[in-house]
Amino acid sequence: MNVYALLNLLEAELEKGSVPRGRADLGKCVDIVAEIRHNIPAQIKESEDIIRKRDHIISQAETESRDMLEDANNQIKHRINEHEITQHAYAQSQEILANAQRNAREIRMGAVAYAEDVLLELEDYIRAQIDIVRENRQELKHTPVSSK
Repeated sequence: MNVYALLNLLEAELEKGSVPRGRADLGKCVDIVAEIRHNIPAQIKESEDIIRKRDHIISQAETESRDMLEDANNQIKHRINEHEITQHAYAQSQEILANAQRNAREIRMGAVAYAEDVLLELEDYIRAQIDIVRENRQELKHTPVSSK
C-alpha cells in the first residue's frame, strides 16, 4: 500500500474512537504508523529517482535545444555568406559584361574607322588610276595613226 492509503486507513481507525461507544484499535494504529514509516523512504527514493530522471530529460532537452539553435545560426550565417558571395559574383559578372560590351563597341568603332580609311585610300587610288586612264585616252586621241 502507498502512504496515502495507509494514512486514510489510520484516519478511519482513529475516527472510530471519536464516535460514542467507538474504540480505536491501538495495536492496529501502531502497525499502520510502522508501515507508513517503512513505505515513506521507498516512496521518497522513487520520487527522487523521478526528479533525477526529469532533471536529466530537461538537461538533454536544453542541450539539444542549444545545439539546434547553434546549428540554425550557423546555417543562417552560411546562407548569408552564400548570398553575399552570389551578390559579389553577380556584380563582377555585370562588370565583366559591361567591359566586354564596351570593348566590343570600341573594336567595332575601330573596325569601321579602319574600313573607312581603307575605302578612302582605295577611292583615291581608283581616282588616280581613272585620271591616268583618261590621260592615256587623251594621248591616244592626239596621237597620229600612221599607216605603213
